Amino acid sequence: MKNSLLICMMLTFTLGFSQIPSGSGIYINKLILSPNGPDLTNEYIELRGTPNAVIPTDLYLINVEGDGEASRDDYGEVGEVIQLGDGTRTFGSNGFLSIVANYTDENTSVVTTNPYSSVIAAGTTIVTIELVGNDVTGSSSSNVSSFAPDIGYDGNFEDWSATYMLIQAPSDPSGIDIDANNDGIIDATGDHTMWTRYDSVSFLDEDDLIDSGDNGEFGYGQIIVVRDLAENSASIFTDTGATVLENTGSNVHFWGRQGSSTGFAASDWIAASFDGTGPNWEFSGNTARVSPAEFAGYIIPSEIYGALNPTAATLSVTEQELTNDISFYPNPTNNIININSKNDIVQSLEVIDVTGKILLDKKENLDVVDLTQFTTGLYYLNIYGDGAKITKAIVKK
Repeated sequence: MKNSLLICMMLTFTLGFSQIPSGSGIYINKLILSPNGPDLTNEYIELRGTPNAVIPTDLYLINVEGDGEASRDDYGEVGEVIQLGDGTRTFGSNGFLSIVANYTDENTSVVTTNPYSSVIAAGTTIVTIELVGNDVTGSSSSNVSSFAPDIGYDGNFEDWSATYMLIQAPSDPSGIDIDANNDGIIDATGDHTMWTRYDSVSFLDEDDLIDSGDNGEFGYGQIIVVRDLAENSASIFTDTGATVLENTGSNVHFWGRQGSSTGFAASDWIAASFDGTGPNWEFSGNTARVSPAEFAGYIIPSEIYGALNPTAATLSVTEQELTNDISFYPNPTNNIININSKNDIVQSLEVIDVTGKILLDKKENLDVVDLTQFTTGLYYLNIYGDGAKITKAIVKK
């Protein structure tokens, strides 16, 4: 177990990540890694894609090592690999896939159930890994003797420093080195250039600093949180195309995309340390450990598992008023969604797809949205009013 997280400073560079071709339409929606309590049942992985779409068997969530300890030289190498598709598994009817784990003590037969399954939204595809081992409180892979189904996840995805990438690859990417010269920049040649990268995030801690005899911390994500960047910049190695955020002395527990975001600006993501217990983890009240600052003290509601995360705007008073003022139905719908506003507060509407493309923009006749011409699938409805915006997931049957 390591500590908690986050932000004071952002560096954004213009160079891209052309070393690995980019894809769109599949995203990391939530990662809860190395949380308080036993990792083995408290970790949570959630992806967002096209509703009911078959998940390719060559789609992987991978960990790329970033610890530059003096005794190792495997930074830049793929460590753990989760194979997300099995030929039949699909994203849920709501467009979400969740991975959770239960644990059975092999000595006592006591079962510890993960805290998420009972609150994940209906329609989500849930992959539950059944772990067996000798100590659920051990929070280590060494405390797991078996796990099923074997998709490469043993309840403890490797901790920091690390990069988490969502990729499609022609073969199992285990052991591939994307940074053979160890400079923190993804190499222009190698097996990884045959991948398609859909998403990537990193967190770098400060336990492998050059001035302590180690080799530094290495991040290969498109958005990266670095612990104490200003004072340790000489030990931090990242691609110049990344968005880099500085934390103030603690580590990340939660990564998530804001709303329906698809990009890699700081405003696209939520990153936070937290306390308490799952699933209603409480974010740190220290704004230097939470990004954006509006999320300081936020308590995760049960209803956002298997759903879009809130945006910073949704936490404002005006945003909450807009949320309370509006109802819409039916959802899912065959064609028509009706919108009721108690105080006629709605000023405009947008319908966007899972990539963020605007498909419909309405500024009149705001009590109805007609999806007749849309194909079946998941969309997002942006509702604007009184200077605020809310986003709702909608499903066309």
